[in-house]
Amino acid sequence: LPLLKSHYVQCLLQYLGEYAFMKRKTRGFWKIPMQTKRYLLNKLPLKFACAYTNTQESSETDTL
Repeated sequence: LPLLKSHYVQCLLQYLGEYAFMKRKTRGFWKIPMQTKRYLLNKLPLKFACAYTNTQESSETDTL
């Protein structure tokens, strides 16, 4: 279980790090064309959802 928790924390920190990096990169965010903006906004929640799903799948196999 501690391994699973550390994996989740690692995913979360990676997500936050990428978010912070992207935020720095996109200071002129509102000048970006709408299509690109939509892509960037949709990409982050998807990555986070995938990381969350991976932790859920792992926890199910641990209980068997």
